[in-house]
Amino acid sequence: MRCFGARIGRGTRVYPDVKIWAPWNFECGEYCILGDGAQFVTMARIRLGDRVIVSQEVYFATGSHETTTANFELIAQEIVVGSRVWIAARAFIMAGVTIGDGAVIGAQSLVNKDVDEWTIVGGNPIRYIKKREWVESGDNEGR
Repeated sequence: MRCFGARIGRGTRVYPDVKIWAPWNFECGEYCILGDGAQFVTMARIRLGDRVIVSQEVYFATGSHETTTANFELIAQEIVVGSRVWIAARAFIMAGVTIGDGAVIGAQSLVNKDVDEWTIVGGNPIRYIKKREWVESGDNEGR
């Protein structure tokens, strides 16, 4: 992916079945995990911070269509994901969304609006579940 312009930080693991449409529009921080079957439709830029976990079959869609016109013109908007975020399996992330640092997205959620830092959301469409608390685990020294 780097050969085609993707920017991928050190220590990041990309599973074999990950698909990135236009790698030059993809940026990923350090120590991320991009799980099997994850898809990044990069009509516009997708930026992931450090230590982001993208679980199996998560779908990022930077493109949509204008529904108020007869020709359904394409609309492309950036997706930004902060650091220390976990996006659980089969979540769908829509164009124009920003997910704040430390957020958790529940499995099979439709993320159609911005997500605040250090919150847990889930559902279709997403709804606030609770604040995420930071717990010291002994491995918080940068890995």
